Amino acid sequence: MIGARRALLVLPLALAARAQAQPPSVRGATVEMVFVDVSVIHEGRAVPGLTAERFEVRDEGARREVELVAAGETPLHVLIALDASDSVGGDRVRRLVQAARSLFPDLRMGDRAGLLTFSEEVRLLADVDSSPVAVRGLLERVQTGGGTSLRDAAWSALKRAERVRGRMLVLLFTDGTDTSSWLTEDAVLAMARESDCVVHVIHTGAPVQGRQRTADELEDAAFLSRLAAISGGRLWESSEAQDLELAVRRALAEMRSRYVLRFERPPDARPGWHRLEVKLKGTKADVLARRGYFVPPAR
Repeated sequence: MIGARRALLVLPLALAARAQAQPPSVRGATVEMVFVDVSVIHEGRAVPGLTAERFEVRDEGARREVELVAAGETPLHVLIALDASDSVGGDRVRRLVQAARSLFPDLRMGDRAGLLTFSEEVRLLADVDSSPVAVRGLLERVQTGGGTSLRDAAWSALKRAERVRGRMLVLLFTDGTDTSSWLTEDAVLAMARESDCVVHVIHTGAPVQGRQRTADELEDAAFLSRLAAISGGRLWESSEAQDLELAVRRALAEMRSRYVLRFERPPDARPGWHRLEVKLKGTKADVLARRGYFVPPAR
């Protein structure tokens, strides 16, 4: 039952410090195969029908032979991370909830969902293997109040995604202004680099015409853009409810149409961060993919 899974994600200072001081363990780190989700978009539409031979993948500059994994029908796990702070009270939270609701008609049999809300605290209301119907019901009861622990919430969503075996999508809904996080941007981005989860940010903090963003708003928007890009996702910005709904549906459609490539990791791969480059041969299109993977130190 959903009620049994409700929990408060506690992020004590010691946990935050540990997250910044050392990289968390990587799920599947003992497996010598690297999987890369790749989105190929041309003029706003996904490009279908590509074969493995059309992709060029370089690992720290070295070309890798890749295989294409059939993933189009693989069920998805979607974790909604919803800003419920004071700054999104009123119309903004209604727009965010409305946008989140637009996800559910496009989910398929076998897909699972979860819901995490955040203000000064990060709360897991439904774990990532919950029924979409139950999660949709929980959305209707979200209450706002308090500061915004945006970085803590992003870290918690990525951490929760580690337990999922399968394709994982995080949809982070926010106005983008962090006021109360313990964790640094670097700690969150490090977690994103080590994760195979794709993050799309649905951002309702787009500036009103004629008003310039503050320095803090610019910094937070840049962080969200980096977070999405590192994971192979996108930052979608608008103050219009219809645009936000369209962004959710397009993010899900992109995830459905993504190619999953895999290659064998060299057995002597050095510990640490490995930079990946994914290019497409013979077709003009935008390629979105994670920018690297992490090899843990030998034990």
